[in-house]
Amino acid sequence: MGLQQRPFNDASAAQPPRLGVLLVEDNGAVSRFLQTLLPLHGFLVLTAGDRTQALDLLRNYRTAIAVALVDVRLGVGGDGFQVLAALRRLQPRLPCCLMSGDPSDGDPATLQACGASRFFGKPLNLTELVEELRRVATEQAIG
Repeated sequence: MGLQQRPFNDASAAQPPRLGVLLVEDNGAVSRFLQTLLPLHGFLVLTAGDRTQALDLLRNYRTAIAVALVDVRLGVGGDGFQVLAALRRLQPRLPCCLMSGDPSDGDPATLQACGASRFFGKPLNLTELVEELRRVATEQAIG
């Protein structure tokens, strides 16, 4: 059997590179939802359930991660603000977005103080999330 070559496809060659998202979420349902849907919108999702896993992923896949999406209310391994601070110590320019089901976690002064790029309330609006993650990651890459 000879080697089969795939025909060149202009459409696939024009596809932009996938943007890597470091997802830090301890809720399995939310994690699976985002792991399933974000790739359909051009994202590569690396998932961590706590701070330790998130730091390991960032160390190992630093160049692939364009933005972090962190749940504020993590059950184990620190809250989202602590995770964000730890991620920033490893990679100071990494854009980090926070999400929570509690609207008070999105206080603008708190978000500015911790350096969060954006806050998303749960339940998540997928269209808004996709657009903003793409915008935040792209702005950081350009700037």
